[in-house]
Amino acid sequence: MQSAQPEFDKQAFNCPHCAAYAHMQWGKLVVVYVNYMSTNLTQARCSHCNHDSIWISHDKASSQMIWPANLTAPLPHAQMPEAVRPEYDEARAVSAVSPRSAAALLRLVIQKLLIGLGLPGKNINDDIGRLVQRGLPEKIQQALDSVRVIGNNAVHPGVLSDDDLSNVANSLFFLVNFIVEQQIAQPRKVADLFDGLPANAHEQIAKRDGKNKP
Repeated sequence: MQSAQPEFDKQAFNCPHCAAYAHMQWGKLVVVYVNYMSTNLTQARCSHCNHDSIWISHDKASSQMIWPANLTAPLPHAQMPEAVRPEYDEARAVSAVSPRSAAALLRLVIQKLLIGLGLPGKNINDDIGRLVQRGLPEKIQQALDSVRVIGNNAVHPGVLSDDDLSNVANSLFFLVNFIVEQQIAQPRKVADLFDGLPANAHEQIAKRDGKNKP
């Protein structure tokens, strides 16, 4: 599934309204008095939902989306479970104006991801500990704990300033996508490859590993 951040004059990207990867129809906005007066505003209409994004620019290099609020946070991983995507999208929607809210929502995202991995989901710290005992790679543990701790601290007064959270907010989105890639996308890819092996190969592997013994 294709994905791309909104970009001025780009023919297709993920719509900031409906999030679908879609073709954009661009057009200059004009002011009508007696005559038509050109502006430095441009609209991009999504071919999927027919909603417009509004851009201001003096030239292509200095363009900026002003409606809806520019979403700079990374798009969700293509294989992010549907059960957690609404919270991730909500975190993206508010990250520019409230990185504190985004951090707290992303903590909820990893809690639900852990439930999807077969863990209780009542205590994130305990769940991560269980995964470590099962051989969780250190980089994944660090990513999980980073989102957990920053998400916790975001809702406690005086622990993290707004500036601190603004500086790390987008990194948290990256970490969540990294967790999805490592714990969901890559194992699924390996499983699909293995499942596609010939039946006799599966039988030989099972015999080698003693899986067909009584």
